[in-house]
Amino acid sequence: MKKMILCMLPVFILGIFSCCDDDAKPDPETGCGMELKLVATKPNGYGNLGDVVGLSGENMTWQESIFLLSNATFVKHYEKDGVTSEEGGTYAYVTSDGLNFLELTYTEAKNPLIESCTTADSKERIQVISATELHGIWGQCDGPTLVYTKTPYHCED
Repeated sequence: MKKMILCMLPVFILGIFSCCDDDAKPDPETGCGMELKLVATKPNGYGNLGDVVGLSGENMTWQESIFLLSNATFVKHYEKDGVTSEEGGTYAYVTSDGLNFLELTYTEAKNPLIESCTTADSKERIQVISATELHGIWGQCDGPTLVYTKTPYHCED
């Protein structure tokens, strides 16, 4: 039994590190980054936005992408009514209450692009659902739930 455990230990450890690679930072060797593209908004059922209809694609009120760069910084690109805004800061993957999150820390305090229940600490958390899907947690208070897809961008062969 001990031999089997010792033989399986390296496989288990390798499995842990390889499963974490999906949430790792973009590869600095290739210059690749990751894009989180807002693909849908869902009503949250709280407050006065509870009757908002879920929207997707070009039908959404605004368009948004978050670019995660290899140096642990991000840029959020936001477009609404023909006006484009960009803000940035740093990011990290964190775990809280057994759930995995991408935590964005904005350079500018109380930034209007922070989609969170509070902007006081300049942070926004996005829950990691899978390797390719994330959900903003703004829907836990007064905003819609934001659904993002995660894909590589700017990769060179």
